[in-house]
Amino acid sequence: MVASWSQSDELSGTDPASPIMAEVNASPLGDAAGEWIPFATQPLPGDGRRTASTHLGGLADGRHLVRVRSRDRAGNTGAVVIGSVVSDRTPPRVADVSLARPVTSPTALAELLYRGDDSAGVGLSGARAQVAPVGSGGNVDWAVPGESGAGRVLVRLPGPGVYVVTVRLVDRVGNRGESAPVTIRVPTPAEAADAAVGPPLGVDARLGAAPSRRVAWVAGQIRRFHGARGVRLNARIRVARDGAAWRRVLGTTAAGRYTGYSTMRGDILLGPAANRGLEVLGGLGLRTMRAGATSRADLDGAVLGLAVLLHESIHESGPRARSDVLGTRSGRTFEEGFAEDATLQLLRGAAARLDLPPDARARLLAAVGRYRPAYGAEVAWARRVSALATRSAPGSRRARAWRLRAADTWGADRWTRLAAATGRDVGVLRAEASAVGGPRPAR
Repeated sequence: MVASWSQSDELSGTDPASPIMAEVNASPLGDAAGEWIPFATQPLPGDGRRTASTHLGGLADGRHLVRVRSRDRAGNTGAVVIGSVVSDRTPPRVADVSLARPVTSPTALAELLYRGDDSAGVGLSGARAQVAPVGSGGNVDWAVPGESGAGRVLVRLPGPGVYVVTVRLVDRVGNRGESAPVTIRVPTPAEAADAAVGPPLGVDARLGAAPSRRVAWVAGQIRRFHGARGVRLNARIRVARDGAAWRRVLGTTAAGRYTGYSTMRGDILLGPAANRGLEVLGGLGLRTMRAGATSRADLDGAVLGLAVLLHESIHESGPRARSDVLGTRSGRTFEEGFAEDATLQLLRGAAARLDLPPDARARLLAAVGRYRPAYGAEVAWARRVSALATRSAPGSRRARAWRLRAADTWGADRWTRLAAATGRDVGVLRAEASAVGGPRPAR
């Protein structure tokens, strides 16, 4: 540190033979309560511009007074405080570093959030946030100039790949603090396209209504049907009886594209069409409706409701890969393709096992034959990969059993298991599934 000042004495002048003493106070509170410590290098005696220098290594972090003492030719002595100096040897602290959101574009821009403070030092006013690869020695800075703010830093990474980086803060006296390493994964263009699934729905299952006695009867029958297969279903069922209620439950004006929805967190949601169909089916089961009083359209609606309930219950009964399903086109293709294929395999058996009068069961099974599946492209993809995995035709008993087992038992490790079963690379499988997958079709 260098102190500079001008001094003179209008009457007798500064004593040219008396040394001038520049001193700094040891108190870090900006007062004179501590010991006065002489500067390491003192100025020459006499009037004029004077400088003194010292180092602050022995001082506690904080603000320290600086004064000058001298004597005039008449023997008068005086001390004048000429300012203060800040001592700061404490590096900033950088913690809680996280990605504001996953990097979904190969343009390799990432926003990092962090918590930084310099409470033991002089503060972070004018601090520079830097991001550099681990092991770079501080010579690389990937922060986008001018884009850092309090608690955030925008990073431009070299391209697709996995990077381990640290966030660094530099305070206004040059101390540098560094975070623990954080990993950032930048997707390839194919992976970025796979993740382009659109904004999530604002689903709120609490806005759904409890099912009626008729719908609850069908749900109980399906729960027992799954139990007989060795699959447990504990999901709660909520319904929407009209379009306005369905839009509130799903949180989108496009709710009409969906007849049912699984949160994959324990809720099966049934839209108006599925709910109406299950009302008819439950009426037949509870003997409050006669089969002869139901039209062909009523029975087709009942099959639709049964298929939707089966499909959504398959989402809820097996191991879950929620982030993959909601976050990638390939994950959606996998889940919907295998769930709908399982629905098609199980639909007739489920209908046959319902506790219905014989005439109602016969008419319902006839309607099952008229059911047209949703997710045709996804189902076709699931059948193709099952043929690869089983070395048999997609319609063979072996391939069908394999697909049903995958729907019931495969969870977050599904892509690794599929790659092992088919002998194909995971990236190739996901790219193919991503090309198939798109927005959910209307039923």
